[in-house]
Amino acid sequence: MAGIRDLLRTALDDISEDDLLRFRLSLSNDLPEGVKPIGKGRLEKKGVIEIVERMVEVHGEEGAGRVTLHVLRKIDQHDLAQRLEKDLGGNDIAQAVPPCPEGQGQNGASSRTTSGPGPLVSIQCDGGKVQAPTISQSTFSGDVHFNFK
Repeated sequence: MAGIRDLLRTALDDISEDDLLRFRLSLSNDLPEGVKPIGKGRLEKKGVIEIVERMVEVHGEEGAGRVTLHVLRKIDQHDLAQRLEKDLGGNDIAQAVPPCPEGQGQNGASSRTTSGPGPLVSIQCDGGKVQAPTISQSTFSGDVHFNFK
């Protein structure tokens, strides 16, 4: 199985030079709150290999994967983000946290995996990590709740 750096490099190799420029700019100023940006000077004129290494240096391997997914979506590379998300989901690093035993989670939280019609949801024993596919351009009826601590 490919390592996370290889998966990120392969994904970024698939975007145009203009989108790579937009990707670099987003790493400097268009990240979610609480995610450390990478200075423009550290990314200027850098190629894919150097960009991936800077992301791993700043965010760690798993964090670099999450940041890459976020930025790919920001620059409208949704198909590539979805493919990368699928590839990362099968990566050893993404699976590094063992699942809780059924019904037992940290701090009394429950843990379970569900599947069937709709997205697969897996809640693991790492403080509430939820792995689920991105849902876009969908309509929900009824209540939808997200609780973050």
